[in-house]
Amino acid sequence: MELLTPEEFVQRWENTQLSERASYQTHFLDVCKLAKHETPKGDGLDSHGRKYAFEYGLKKDTGGQGFADVFYEGHFAIEYKAPGKYKNLGDAYQQLLQYREKLNNPPLLVVTDIENWEIHTNWQNTEKRIYRFTHNDIAKRASIQQYITDMFTAPERLHPRRNTEQVTADAAKGFQLIADNMRQWEADPERIAHFLTKLVFCLFAEDVALLPQGPRGETGIFS
Repeated sequence: MELLTPEEFVQRWENTQLSERASYQTHFLDVCKLAKHETPKGDGLDSHGRKYAFEYGLKKDTGGQGFADVFYEGHFAIEYKAPGKYKNLGDAYQQLLQYREKLNNPPLLVVTDIENWEIHTNWQNTEKRIYRFTHNDIAKRASIQQYITDMFTAPERLHPRRNTEQVTADAAKGFQLIADNMRQWEADPERIAHFLTKLVFCLFAEDVALLPQGPRGETGIFS
C-alpha cells in the first residue's frame, strides 16, 4: 500500500478545484494512506468484517433515500462538500444527523470540504466535542495527524471525557502502580523495565490494530 507523509498529503490536495463527486473518493483513499490504514474494498467490509464503504445507502430519518459518502462501522461516517463553496460545514453535519441512527450511531461524525475539517463526537450521554482544523494544519501539527489516525484505529481516544492529557496522565499512573507493585515483590529493576517495555509495545500494537478484537467485538483486547 502506498503511504503518504503529512506534507505529501497536503501538497497533493492543496487548492484543488475538483467538485465534491470528482474528489471525495480519491481524497478519502489518500486519507487512508496518510493514516496507514486499509482502504475500502469491493465487498464493503474491512478485514475484520465491519461495514466499510463509499456511498453507503440508507433511509433518512425524514424519509427518502440517502447515502453516507463514507461509512466505517463502529468508527465514523463522513460527509464531503465541494472545496471552497460553503462558508461552514453545518449543512453537511445536518445531513449526517439524518443518517446516524440508521448507521447505529457511529462515535464520530466527520464533515469536510477538504480545506476544512470538523470531527464531531457522537457518544450518547456525553457533552459533544468538535475537533476543527484546516487542510494545512495536517502538515503542521502532530496532534491533528493523531486525530486522523484515531478515527480509524481508536475513535474512543477522541471521546470528550478522555483527552490526550487525561489519557497520558492515566497511563503514567498505571505504569507507576505496576512498577511499584513489582518493586514490592522485590523484582529485579531490569526485569521491571523489560516488562514495562513489552507492555508499551503491546498497547502500541493494539492502537495500530495488530492485535485481535476483544471478546465482545470491541477494538483491542485491552479496551
